[in-house]
Amino acid sequence: MQKLGIDNLQSQKLSELELEIVDMQSTSLGIAGKKLRKSIDEYEKAKTKLFPKNNQTRLLQKVADNTYELMLQREFIGFIDGNSEWVRKHFAVPQ
Repeated sequence: MQKLGIDNLQSQKLSELELEIVDMQSTSLGIAGKKLRKSIDEYEKAKTKLFPKNNQTRLLQKVADNTYELMLQREFIGFIDGNSEWVRKHFAVPQ
């Protein structure tokens, strides 16, 4: 019979190294998400101004690069399936 209580919780605690790894993973994931959101915002802002200086291609490439970076970060921490669907669901990535 499995023991429930404080002893069981203590055995499931993460070591300091594991906590550091989880912290770095979540930070990297957050940074990648912020970069993608920022590049989408830049694209949308330029779109309302009809892409001054013909920078539509550059902005779309930046969105694509940041989308790929976020999907890679998700794969690195173990989310290996459905990353493109997840990104499209949570970010308004231009098509």
